[in-house]
Amino acid sequence: MKWTRKAAEQGHIESWYNLGVSYHDGEGVPKDYVEAEKWFRKAAEQGHFGAQNALYNIDGTRGSGCAGAVLLTLLTGTTVLFFLLTAFRYH
Repeated sequence: MKWTRKAAEQGHIESWYNLGVSYHDGEGVPKDYVEAEKWFRKAAEQGHFGAQNALYNIDGTRGSGCAGAVLLTLLTGTTVLFFLLTAFRYH
């Protein structure tokens, strides 16, 4: 966890995602969904697909999956992908 955090502080996108996973799952740190979302969002804004998917799933469990997907597309520019994912999930 120490090296993951150091890499994240240096701007390593994969480390941002890995921190999100760690906080989400409670691996090496206490579970903290707010902190997980922060790291997932940071990575997703840089185009990390795993982080985008994690945010999509987080938004979906809150009951705002479609709106969350649309917002995320505006942030990342991956409009086609997220509209397809939204279509498959809700239809």
